[in-house]
Amino acid sequence: MKASAKTLYQKLKQNRVELDVNGEVDYSRCGSTNVVDSLKAKEQLVKITLMHADLEFEYPQKLEKVLVKGNILEWLD
Repeated sequence: MKASAKTLYQKLKQNRVELDVNGEVDYSRCGSTNVVDSLKAKEQLVKITLMHADLEFEYPQKLEKVLVKGNILEWLD
């Protein structure tokens, strides 16, 4: 499942499909109406794939902050 989501995400990036500030799928930058129509048929999957990609980007950074904070507090003790 993760491999297919990765493949879908690559296609979304290639066609410049993103989430807008409200978390809705934004097809405005996609140049092909055929691609837009096929993606709209599975819009929930597209939305979940894009949200998952955002979470994977943000989570390691937050985890690193927590670890650094823990290390600093440990060093202070």
